[in-house]
Amino acid sequence: MDRLARSLADLQQLVDEIVAESADVQFVKENQTYSAHSSNSMGRLLMRILGAFAELKRNLIRERQTEGIRIAKAAGKYRGRARASGPGQLAEAKR
Repeated sequence: MDRLARSLADLQQLVDEIVAESADVQFVKENQTYSAHSSNSMGRLLMRILGAFAELKRNLIRERQTEGIRIAKAAGKYRGRARASGPGQLAEAKR
């Protein structure tokens, strides 16, 4: 589930779109199946809970990454990504 979408809203939208096309969505690890033929309120609740945890996990990773970059910049060890083009190439592209 957490590999399918980066947020709870995305997960719900993707599952709803697939189910609307009369296809089933099965999450093997979570042992959950969603289909147009059945209405499983507990399953939908579980999907939302698991999706919320996946979104929380992703947000925590981003926060730790941002903090690590801030610390590395303060120590002078982080310079960011190398530029893909030089000043001459930028001027050529503008021209």
